[in-house]
Amino acid sequence: MTTTTEVRHVCPPDHRHNLTGTCYNQHRCRCASCTKAIADTARNRHRAKVYGRYIPPDFVDAEPVREHIARLQEFGLGVNRIGSLAGVAMIQRVMYGDPSHRAGEPRVLPARMAREKAQRILSVRADLSLIADGATVSNRGARRRLQALMAQGWSTQRLGEHLGIQRQEVLRFVRIEKIRGRTHRAIADLFDLLWDKTPPHTEPRDRIAYDRIRRHASAHGWQSPLAWDDIDLDDAPSRLAEYQDDDVDDAAVAIAITGEPIDLTPAEREAAVVALHAQRFSDVEIAERLHCTSRTVLRIRHERLNLPAVAGNNVAA
Repeated sequence: MTTTTEVRHVCPPDHRHNLTGTCYNQHRCRCASCTKAIADTARNRHRAKVYGRYIPPDFVDAEPVREHIARLQEFGLGVNRIGSLAGVAMIQRVMYGDPSHRAGEPRVLPARMAREKAQRILSVRADLSLIADGATVSNRGARRRLQALMAQGWSTQRLGEHLGIQRQEVLRFVRIEKIRGRTHRAIADLFDLLWDKTPPHTEPRDRIAYDRIRRHASAHGWQSPLAWDDIDLDDAPSRLAEYQDDDVDDAAVAIAITGEPIDLTPAEREAAVVALHAQRFSDVEIAERLHCTSRTVLRIRHERLNLPAVAGNNVAA
């Protein structure tokens, strides 16, 4: 008679043992801390149900979470990588349905999911540091950055000089759909350097190039750097979006100004900027609290609210 011994998997040291169910459920880790944590969770849930104290998790619509995951995938992050960053197990089930479905039957996508898990996934942002140099990613963010700099007056010649490439390569990067991670990072670094600057254009030759590229950008509807909240993930420039609902949820604003990640309407984000500006927060500090870019705060504060810069701002208007 042959007996089989169950293989006990143990996760690498960098995994978040016993902090979430990810290691035990998804990675099949059976180390002592993960096993004890999952047993304690089940025991506490059972005891709470027996005494009538169990409160089921708060559930929310799963579709916005799937859309966010899809955007992160387009940016270049895999589903499992997103799940690891969010600390959420079985993230593939959110995207593709229950893997244990019967063969031949379509997978049913979950309509709802626990609010806490949804917030963890939504807090994962497109971060270029997470993309490998050789990875092939969407060119949307890089293309928008180049177009925004051209709208600012930077010619393809000058951009090419900064990037160490020919101007024809700059034009190619505006057209293609995919790009390498290292190139995306180089363009993003250049954007961070030049987004609030205009090129020299006092000399006649420079003035001709400056005016020509700005006319070209305007004719193609390319937006300036300040037009974007999240230049990698936004569907459209935020400055073009109309406020569809002027109602402000004061509770959402109160949560946002504490630094807790939460989805805000344009009107609520504006109210949050007003509140933090009144507390003498700089643009950079407000951006950190609201999980957006300092360019977004500058646009709201300066262009929409006409508020003065706070002393110490490293984003000037």
